[in-house]
Amino acid sequence: MSSSVLLPRARLFGLLCCAVALVGCSAANAVGTTRTDSTRTTVPADANAQVNTGGFGSAALRTVDPCGLLDAKTMSQFGTVSQSSGLSQLDSCQLDINDIKGHDLNVRVTIGDDLSDNKPTGTIAGLPVAEHASASICFERLITQQHPTTGIEVEVNYDNSADSCVVARQVAGLVVGRIRNKAPQRAGGVGSLALVNPCDTIDDASAASITQGQPDKTAEGFYKCDWQSQDYDLSVEFKVDTNPKDDTFDGTPRQVDVGVPAYAFSSTDVFPSCDVKWEVRPLGAGSNNGANQGEVVDVQFGNVLGGNVDPCAQAETAAKLVAATVPPAS
Repeated sequence: MSSSVLLPRARLFGLLCCAVALVGCSAANAVGTTRTDSTRTTVPADANAQVNTGGFGSAALRTVDPCGLLDAKTMSQFGTVSQSSGLSQLDSCQLDINDIKGHDLNVRVTIGDDLSDNKPTGTIAGLPVAEHASASICFERLITQQHPTTGIEVEVNYDNSADSCVVARQVAGLVVGRIRNKAPQRAGGVGSLALVNPCDTIDDASAASITQGQPDKTAEGFYKCDWQSQDYDLSVEFKVDTNPKDDTFDGTPRQVDVGVPAYAFSSTDVFPSCDVKWEVRPLGAGSNNGANQGEVVDVQFGNVLGGNVDPCAQAETAAKLVAATVPPAS
């Protein structure tokens, strides 16, 4: 089972935990190496307040190709690149290296990561940074924006564990330098979901109508947005995933029309919920992600506390709004 399939259910289960226990919740997932996700951040009126402008503003960072930051020429100073870089998700890329002593070194860079509750412990190349280490893994989290707190995460998983943070700091410095000086740009241009803010795809009035309340809007990094009212949860996520028409993990996809051909997946794993998904842009066999991977929109509606609505009907209503704002399927 792929992590991309499990993530929405894990997130909704976390929301249920929060609603029942009235305590903060966190989740963890893994794509190649362990990644720790921070708590969500409510989007205030000054959501565009920046720590750094120019190349580190959100609009500029959305255009940066995370795999371009890990090109073989730049990373060869750490050893022999054993596998070319490939997208882990829309916001991240990872690379495998063998150092000169034969140790395995895995590097991942995430752009626009949710860095809520990460307090800076220093700076790297002029950016505030929070460093976290566990066993052979080290994270350097470079804060580029506040309210919500987002930034660039560099993760290093190194067999030579004593040097994992040494390498992570070096890679973080290289990444900042590359972004400052002619950052590599994503392919796909206006046809990519990478340039779209999911929090802009549903207006406040529509979100209130769909969730039947005055929902709290939260940003989870660059590519997930959530609207949660007392009983219902609505989210929009952009991801790299299997084409939904071929995704049979949750059963046979049911085709729906939301202005574009899409596919609905209902679930009662924790509580009634429904995902409406469609592929906007295939990545293709040359992307290192597989021929059946692409940029996918996932609109999810969850009946968190037992309200009397049809989750798929609500998800389809929301998906029509999203489909009108994102690039057309190619």
